[in-house]
Amino acid sequence: MYRGQIALGLGLAVNQALAMDRKNERGSLALFGVLMAVVFLTVGGISIELWNVLSQRRQLSAVADAAASAGASAVDPDAYRANGELIVIPELGRDRAAAAIAASNLEVSGANFQLQVTADLVSVQASGEVDLIILGIIGAEPIRLNVLAEASPFQGN
Repeated sequence: MYRGQIALGLGLAVNQALAMDRKNERGSLALFGVLMAVVFLTVGGISIELWNVLSQRRQLSAVADAAASAGASAVDPDAYRANGELIVIPELGRDRAAAAIAASNLEVSGANFQLQVTADLVSVQASGEVDLIILGIIGAEPIRLNVLAEASPFQGN
């Protein structure tokens, strides 16, 4: 037997063995495709959920900052004229902060604001919940958001 015939015989035997293996693997590519689609959809869903949480936290923080700034703008003009001190009128500061919160178009569910107004500081603590849609299907709890914003009156140059 010649070398070429041996190689040809081995090649035929290998091809026949591979053909037998291919018959047993029918549909494995489709199964792999389905599994990869599930993985990509899960990762995409988690990304969308996290983006939503960050967006709502940013929105809650912006409203708290606006409320604290509005409250800190309630400076007593008589005290400023008398001795140059910037003192917040607590009742007016609370009213302005509450008006800023009411004027916002906040979309965070269960948003709650606590205001503390003193003569030199306005503090707004905001909290809310973000309901998870995709992760909620598997039983994940809503994410609780907490934000603190503080402002005090200051005189710019």
